[in-house]
Amino acid sequence: MNEILSSSEFIPCPNGFVHPETYRLYEALECGCIPVVENAYKYYDRLFPNNPFLKIDKWRDAQNMIKKFTDKDIKKKSENCKKWWKDYKNELQNFFNNTINI
Repeated sequence: MNEILSSSEFIPCPNGFVHPETYRLYEALECGCIPVVENAYKYYDRLFPNNPFLKIDKWRDAQNMIKKFTDKDIKKKSENCKKWWKDYKNELQNFFNNTINI
């Protein structure tokens, strides 16, 4: 699975059955992909402010949105996602280290 995800540029991350948050997002980010998330209730904007995810209202919109990306756009968006994820994990780790080591 890791090989397939790692060789993909965009990964659809549909909402979970009960809750919008899903492991699919984290798999996509760990594999260096651009997550495509449903924009229901702007959930991911509230959970992760200023995230670089590709957000859609309806899944049928994703194809047209992705088709507009040039190779340069994909590379830039991918780099933004990788940097954002790395920075987020570092901030989270620092938070826990500072909290536990007080």
